[in-house]
Amino acid sequence: MGKNYTISAVSPGPKEWQSKYGTMFTYRVKLEGETDVIEINKKPESPAPEKGQEIFGHIEDTEYGKKFKSEPQALPSQPKREYVDNSDGQRQGMCINNAANYVAATSGKLEPIEWAETTHKYAKALYLLGDLNQEPSGYELAKATATQIKSKTEDVVVDMDADEEINLDDIPF
Repeated sequence: MGKNYTISAVSPGPKEWQSKYGTMFTYRVKLEGETDVIEINKKPESPAPEKGQEIFGHIEDTEYGKKFKSEPQALPSQPKREYVDNSDGQRQGMCINNAANYVAATSGKLEPIEWAETTHKYAKALYLLGDLNQEPSGYELAKATATQIKSKTEDVVVDMDADEEINLDDIPF
């Protein structure tokens, strides 16, 4: 597990050597709170360690001495957001969606304002009926709405033979 270290001293001149990944530089540093000299390996394109620099990682004892191994530092965690209950909005959306589908499927052709008002009435009735733990206070509204809509629609009966083609323009959606 890594921790923050501050470099208190850097020896001059890194030692250059070849690894399987290419040229590397080894810097000898002192870290605050550590008594031993620690080695840090870096690629040539990486900036050299500097006195006062903070680094994050851990120290390993190896056959070549103590080596600093850097680690990615975890980002500070985001503050927890307070729980917001969206269930009422979800319930309203569900009622509107179901009412719109029902009105579209059962009401024939309605003028846009009639469709919107009818959908709103059904949605309100569904919302009021949605509390399943109580006697439905919206039952009478739902019943009245259904009666009102039924009187505005007409039954559509299509008389045709089994081999006749259907002209979709003849069907009132």
